[in-house]
Amino acid sequence: MVSPAILYGITLVSGCLLALVFMPLIHKRAVRVTSRHIMATAPASTADIRAERDRSRAQFAVAIRGLEISLGKLKTKCVGQATEVRRQTAEIDRLEAELKKRPSQSTEVGRQAAEIRRLEAELKKRGDQSAELARQAPDMRRLEAALQKCASQSVEIGRQAAEIHRLEAELKKRATLISVLRVRREAEHA
Repeated sequence: MVSPAILYGITLVSGCLLALVFMPLIHKRAVRVTSRHIMATAPASTADIRAERDRSRAQFAVAIRGLEISLGKLKTKCVGQATEVRRQTAEIDRLEAELKKRPSQSTEVGRQAAEIRRLEAELKKRGDQSAELARQAPDMRRLEAALQKCASQSVEIGRQAAEIHRLEAELKKRATLISVLRVRREAEHA
């Protein structure tokens, strides 16, 4: 009768032999999978990297230009309305002074009073527009803050460009390492 210790020994020895038989196959598979993984994670080419970087720069430039245009329109509108309010205030002052000069002409005074009321109503309307412009002032500040943010993002793009150059160098180093590993593998198989 075979003792259990001998059976355990035979099982251990046969397991070790099987491991020695399958170890080269497992190692080859691991090398192949690792090589594929390294090739998949590396960018396809430096041209693709540059194209992506140029696309990002173009998007930022378009966004910044759009913000500059809208900010310019708001400033122009604000200045135009403020000028109109000043002109109408001067007109009201002129009409009031003229009204004080002609107290004897009641019909003319009545017409001018109606004109003053109309101008006052228009002035009130312009005052409301001026209040609207004052309300829009935070929007202009927000747009200026957005422009500053875009400038900081432009700096970030420069930093990312430096990172891309570093990754390109790393890619070249890995490609060299892969070619060296291939040469060694072919030398081992030969």
